[in-house]
Amino acid sequence: MRSASAWSRRVFVSALAAVAAGSAGADVLMAQDFPEEHRFGYEGPFEAEIVPVVRRELVEAGEVSTSRESPSFAYQQGQRVVVQYTALCDIESTNPDSWLDIDIRVIGEVVRILPPTAGNSQHFCGAREGPQTKTVRAVIANLPTGHYRLEVIARINDPGEPPSSTIARLGRSTLIVSK
Repeated sequence: MRSASAWSRRVFVSALAAVAAGSAGADVLMAQDFPEEHRFGYEGPFEAEIVPVVRRELVEAGEVSTSRESPSFAYQQGQRVVVQYTALCDIESTNPDSWLDIDIRVIGEVVRILPPTAGNSQHFCGAREGPQTKTVRAVIANLPTGHYRLEVIARINDPGEPPSSTIARLGRSTLIVSK
C-alpha cells in the first residue's frame, strides 16, 4: 500500500476539486464528504460491501441517517437529478485483472440500483492502475415524489482462477446530488 499521508493529501485535493466541479452551475440537493479511508478485502471471485458515506449519525428533518446511507434529499416526480460519487480508489491484488465496480442504490418510495451503475461491468478502478481519483455518475428520473437516500456499493471483481487475494481501498470521497 502507498503512504497514508500522501494518500490523504491526494484524496483531500481530489475531493475538493470534485465538489467544486460537481456543484458548478447546478442546484445541489445534497452533498456529503466522507473524510476517512474505507478498506476491505477478500479471498475469492467476488465481494460486495456498502461503503460508508457519512462519518457520524446526522439528524436532518427529524430523520437519523446511518453511516451507510446518505442524508435524505427531496425529489419531485419528473425531475432529472444527477448523482455523482468521487473517490480515490486503489486495488492491490495477486491478480492484476481485478477491478472495483461501484453501484449507487436509491432508497425511498422505490428502491433500485441507478443506471448505468447496475451490474459489475462498470470498471471504477483496477489493480493495474495504481491509486487514481475516479468518478461515477448516475441519473435519477421517473421516481415518485418523496424523500430519498443513497447507498454506494463497492464490489470487487476477480476473474482469475484460482481466486486471488484482493484489498480495495477508497479514500476520502464525495457524494453529490444535483439538479
